[in-house]
Amino acid sequence: LNITLGRTFSFPVVLDKANGKLGLTFDPQTMVVKTIDEAGLVALWNGMNPVYAVQLGDRITEVNRLRAADGVTKLAQELRGDGLLRITMARDANAEEALMMEEAAQNVVVEAEATQPNSAASTAAPSSERFDSTFTMHVDKSGGGKLGVNLEVGTLAVNAVSPTGLIAAWNRNNPDLALQISDQIIEVNGKCVSTYGAETVQQIIFKEHNLKLTIARAHTYEVDIDKNKGGKLGCSLDIDTLEIKSISYSGLVAAWNLLSPHLEIKVGDRLVEVNGKHISQYGVGLLNQ
Repeated sequence: LNITLGRTFSFPVVLDKANGKLGLTFDPQTMVVKTIDEAGLVALWNGMNPVYAVQLGDRITEVNRLRAADGVTKLAQELRGDGLLRITMARDANAEEALMMEEAAQNVVVEAEATQPNSAASTAAPSSERFDSTFTMHVDKSGGGKLGVNLEVGTLAVNAVSPTGLIAAWNRNNPDLALQISDQIIEVNGKCVSTYGAETVQQIIFKEHNLKLTIARAHTYEVDIDKNKGGKLGCSLDIDTLEIKSISYSGLVAAWNLLSPHLEIKVGDRLVEVNGKHISQYGVGLLNQ
């Protein structure tokens, strides 16, 4: 027997009609995609998500948890509505084609995990579970100099480092152990933040002259987001620290999170580098721009 088998490959698409029109037509009886405009949300999605790009002949099987079994009329109505659309597309393919698409989809995550944080946007969170390494700094305040560092109340994460001051001098003399934005002070003169609390440890920093600081460096990871086709990030940032305050259910960040769950951007993460420009060198203002 020489048998040809077909396999349906399903994949997700997330679109927000608040950002424009779908730019797609479909057969109202079968929900098969008939046309895709060169402009529109679907075209934008395709440009950013080549592995999950919508093609002519693909079939819409689910919209916002409404399935084809609920009736194609309901699916069509949901697509014509406003707001966020979480769509499941199905593509009929032979076994070999389906396997290739599944492997390509897996590589979206594998390749992203292997990326080094030298370009695009890197983010870091100061939570203890994300520390990559720790190191020690020695600072002498007995000469009356100021540290020149701004710390986040409650966590002692570094928000800013002044170009002048004792920390800046340490950084120049110890480039391999330079204090950076998003680093976190976890111990001062043997007093651990986890034991004594951030407020007590911060008082030690202010009052004592000779400081032995243990610094934890947060894990960083890289994300690649393309805004060239008019999409919105869909997240809000603290303008002073570049910490992510909220993430909407639509937008480019939500699309990234859907496709890269192992590198998901989360509230509390902090931007530390954009397109090769590190916050410690260029400052918050330039990265905001």
